[in-house]
Amino acid sequence: MVVAWCHIVLDLIGASLAPKTKHMYESAWRVSFNSPTAMEGFNTEDVLRFLRRKRECGKSLQLVRRQLLSIAFFAGLKGVRDPTKDPRMRRAILGWECMTLPKENVRKLIDVARLAHIVVLHQVCKSPYEVSLFRFTYLLTFFGACRISELMAPFKAGQGTGIELADVILSDS
Repeated sequence: MVVAWCHIVLDLIGASLAPKTKHMYESAWRVSFNSPTAMEGFNTEDVLRFLRRKRECGKSLQLVRRQLLSIAFFAGLKGVRDPTKDPRMRRAILGWECMTLPKENVRKLIDVARLAHIVVLHQVCKSPYEVSLFRFTYLLTFFGACRISELMAPFKAGQGTGIELADVILSDS
């Protein structure tokens, strides 16, 4: 029998997750195990068998990792030992990763012809200022032989990590 305070604590723990994460964990749990009480008596062997079934069915490693995260979360929620922390589990995931063929690189190099198509942005941008900004960005990246990561800050507050206005000199020549 679960005491009333346990429900409150479980609600608090559940509230620690972002809504999308909580939804993802719950749906992964439902899809994988079809039982809210499956954690009772759940052991590492069960999870390893689950892993084998997913591999045989051709499921993606990314999907399986999400499902393993839900198992780990619900194990902590129930207060039982996390079966995903077993060294065999880590090695099996690592092996799966090594056996997965790398995806074909479908990126295309930008040449002058592609650049001409990219800088026509009237359909995408909301203002002439945005059009100018994106044109400048693409042209500077292309002709300056930069990577976009060298031009842009990796996050909004990352001042000083990308090229700034003070770094650029415009001339008519």
